[in-house]
Amino acid sequence: MNDYERDYWSSYFDFLDKFKGLKFMGIPAALVLPYYVLIMDRGLHKLGTPATAGRWSVPLAKEEDLQSRFEQVLRPYKKRNMKRKGKIVFYDAVLRIPQYLLRSSFPPAETLILRQKQSVNPYTAYKTKYFYSLQQVDKETKKSFIKEWNSTMDQYIDHPIYGNVHFRKKARMLLPSALMQIAAAAKFFETTEVSCLIVGTTNSSDSRSLVLAASQRGIPTICLQHGIPMLEFGYLPKVATFQAVYGERDKRWYESRGVPSVTLRMIGHPRMDDIYKRKGMSREAFCHRLSLNKKRKTILLVLHHEEMEMVDSILSELQKNAVCNIVVKRRNGRQRQSEATLALAKKYKKLTYVDDLPLHDVLRHVDAVISYDSTIVLEAMLAGKVVLLWSLNSLSRSSTNYYDSLEYYRFEKPEELVEALCLLLEDGSYKQGYHAVREKTIASLYQNRSGTSTKVLAELVRSLIL
Repeated sequence: MNDYERDYWSSYFDFLDKFKGLKFMGIPAALVLPYYVLIMDRGLHKLGTPATAGRWSVPLAKEEDLQSRFEQVLRPYKKRNMKRKGKIVFYDAVLRIPQYLLRSSFPPAETLILRQKQSVNPYTAYKTKYFYSLQQVDKETKKSFIKEWNSTMDQYIDHPIYGNVHFRKKARMLLPSALMQIAAAAKFFETTEVSCLIVGTTNSSDSRSLVLAASQRGIPTICLQHGIPMLEFGYLPKVATFQAVYGERDKRWYESRGVPSVTLRMIGHPRMDDIYKRKGMSREAFCHRLSLNKKRKTILLVLHHEEMEMVDSILSELQKNAVCNIVVKRRNGRQRQSEATLALAKKYKKLTYVDDLPLHDVLRHVDAVISYDSTIVLEAMLAGKVVLLWSLNSLSRSSTNYYDSLEYYRFEKPEELVEALCLLLEDGSYKQGYHAVREKTIASLYQNRSGTSTKVLAELVRSLIL
């Protein structure tokens, strides 16, 4: 844990401490607000510098104390877990578990899907409820709470964070939705019999509200690992009863932050089972759909939504020095429309995008993947593919160095990356060396390569409810 990370967590504890009295339906609003979103806004990058030294009421001395400090905050909202009758509930926010895999271990009669809002539903076999439809807080209640919040904020006008105009504006903007989500979570458990809740994260205000509401009622909760923890801020604290992890490395990482080993389960992730079990399109159909030359090697290039300079250079080198098909995957949602992403699309008008194809179909039919440090790197390795990495500048201050064993396949210069790619695709001995490293890497990063994560999750759930 470096100075920046230590300062971040100390500032978070300070935030929870100073605003702990502002509770809505018994839960502190500060505990639900997404602190990382607030702190990463403009003008708030002074953490880990003399500007914030000694400013925190609850400083963090050692990284192994991190979870125990959060437990002190969470303890009042936790009731002893009890086995009870009710539905097994999946909150489908960042889970992305294919329905055919879910049905293999979670019968529709016993399972309920809770989705954020009504949209195209991938879980047609299951009864579904919608979280946002439960958000009902009258205007006067919200107005009164926000007034009290502003009054508390005004006490810290000279504070390096709470006095920052962007922090104050963002907090006021997110507060009404946080209040509604606390109310929606309470309403859901009042109107639904639940035996266990499974979520994909506990660091968004909606998922945090649901897990806290379940904990208040003694309902066991499981948080699946939604991606690789390149930055620890999106994966801590552990709020659910159990934290599912991909493999041994993640388990050790959580333990080093003070998370008790008995609350960690090496499950992998049900959506990764799709790599081994999916019956997707043929290579011929894949090439036909994307108008690719099926006689050429195909390279998947994964875009980041902000940092595009390296990608631009890689594309230029590929077009000059490699005879291959290039397909591109962009980030999902609004990030797909970022300024940097749109600028690249304008410059390279003939790029082939695979955003709307199932990722594991794409991985099956490409020969290599070029990516920043993303979860797709792990998925590509599980699919047996060659992977080459480039580094994000934004990870310089805080990174778990998740793919440290792949440093030999990480490049700062695009021409060296493309040269290595050509060797990996054509030189058998070079490729054999890569796959030896890949196997060793996967052994530490991922459990249940046999595609049994869904079954293992079901076994954990059964142990909690029967």
